[in-house]
Amino acid sequence: VYQNVMVLWELYGPRVEDYRQLLGRVISPPTPDAKVAVVETRFTLDQPGHYRLRAATTDLTGRSTVVWKEFKLGDAHP
Repeated sequence: VYQNVMVLWELYGPRVEDYRQLLGRVISPPTPDAKVAVVETRFTLDQPGHYRLRAATTDLTGRSTVVWKEFKLGDAHP
């Protein structure tokens, strides 16, 4: 992704209706010689279950990137 400083974070789960849009921030923006930016978001979970975290971004040229991470909290059953 070329010259981007924003990421949209979304958290899904454990139930279908448990959707949250999360706030994030850029910790280290990309520099011309190092084309990597570091971004983070923080959140708390109070229910066991299966979750999916989605991070999406679009650069100045219109290319988009989406990354999904799935994880389980506690003693959730499949």
